[in-house]
Order: sequence, then C-alpha cells, then structure tokens
Amino acid sequence: RDALAKGIYERTFSDLVNRINKQLDQTVIRIDDSHLIGVLDIYGF
Repeated sequence: RDALAKGIYERTFSDLVNRINKQLDQTVIRIDDSHLIGVLDIYGF
C-alpha cells in the first residue's frame, strides 16, 4: 500500500515538473523579466 502511494506521488510530481518545463520552453523570456516557479517537495510530510 505504501509503495503504491509512493509510486503515484512520484509519477504525479514528475508529471508536474515535466509540464512546467514544457510550458517554460514554449515561452519567450526577456532578460528584463523575472520569472520564477518554486516547487517544494517535503519528504514524509
């Protein structure tokens, strides 16, 4: 049961990071613009 939950969480987190990276790749960012996306993953919380 714990392994299943851990696997689902890992896949969901990976998918989130991949989607963010894909979106950022499609966006033209000018040097004077400041873009930051923070994701905090706290193990066991």
